[in-house]
Amino acid sequence: MKIIFKRILLTLALAGFTVLLTGCSFNQGKTTTATSAPNTTISVQVTVGKQTTNYTVKQGSTLLALSENKLHANVTKGLINSIDHLASDPKTDSYLMFKVNGKVSQVGASEVKLKNGDKIEFYLSKF
Repeated sequence: MKIIFKRILLTLALAGFTVLLTGCSFNQGKTTTATSAPNTTISVQVTVGKQTTNYTVKQGSTLLALSENKLHANVTKGLINSIDHLASDPKTDSYLMFKVNGKVSQVGASEVKLKNGDKIEFYLSKF
């Protein structure tokens, strides 16, 4: 009885191993290539005060990333405090604001996904 049980187990193990090898070798001889999106860049125009500059950034970049990496903005807890000569000043109730394509943004810079041709304007506003 023990010998029959061992043979059944051995047969089942060999059958499972054969199925496993067959499944793994199914694509053998065929090559598959993964297609990834090209590293696309976009162009945006940024105005800080009276100075306008064009920048090239990776597609999907945020305004916050652009501000930190290209504009060397002073950022605290995700808020842009200053860029170049424009700086927020709570004592005078002046704060750095930005527009995207002529419209005041309703979200923070970390949520603004840049698109090709966007026009960004940074300016000071009193509250």
